[in-house]
Amino acid sequence: MAMGVRFDLEGKRLYVKARDQVWIIINGVRHLITSSSVYDSLFQGNVDLLPFDNVDSISRGLDLLDGTSLIKERNGQDIYLLVPIEGNRIFRHRIKSYAAFELYGFSLELVVELPPIVVKAMPVGDEIFGLS
Repeated sequence: MAMGVRFDLEGKRLYVKARDQVWIIINGVRHLITSSSVYDSLFQGNVDLLPFDNVDSISRGLDLLDGTSLIKERNGQDIYLLVPIEGNRIFRHRIKSYAAFELYGFSLELVVELPPIVVKAMPVGDEIFGLS
């Protein structure tokens, strides 16, 4: 089966009932939300999940593992998606704009402020650009 990017689904949370999985589309690719604790670290409130059975047709990105969170520098403007990956590594992905932040349905109340030196020490991953 051919896989591709799906910018038409950008920011959507997809629910695959047969697997009881929730995915989010970021930069056109799917990312598995691996647990309810990951989901709760990014989103608040009710949202309609889009039923979607053909998730394997979308290119796959990194899974969002436990420890995934929203961070920013104390007194800073930029918000990052902090994504741990296998092997105890992390990357911070800058969310390009507040409009992009809203597109993904992230919650401002869940953003953790960290000292600037801590944020700057984290490796930088791809920017999350939303639809812009």
